[in-house]
Amino acid sequence: MCLNDGYFGSRFTADKRRTLLWKTLCAAYFQKLIGESDTVLELGAGYCDFINHVQARQRLAIDIWPGLVSSAAEGVEAHVGELDDLDWIDDSSVDSAFASNVFSNPPTGIATASTSMTIHT
Repeated sequence: MCLNDGYFGSRFTADKRRTLLWKTLCAAYFQKLIGESDTVLELGAGYCDFINHVQARQRLAIDIWPGLVSSAAEGVEAHVGELDDLDWIDDSSVDSAFASNVFSNPPTGIATASTSMTIHT
């Protein structure tokens, strides 16, 4: 089962308050973890509330929802597709990856995300 426009239309509608919340969280906390020369990937980006509010050399977003493309700010490379299809990203090119709500919405959740990424520290 994939989440589609019906999900976004009924359970996860656009909300200016959520956008403001993520803008504040990014400015107050997340941006401190991201360097200006970094590449950042948001998994399950949806309305791009996180990726739109961080500054980085390259900002990438992926979601199965087609509305992702129109939600992405200028400078965000939006890709509509499954989380386990990251072939469009060069190997070892992502410095930080972020996921919110992805792990609570199976089946594109923990199993898929954990098999699609290897984290090196």
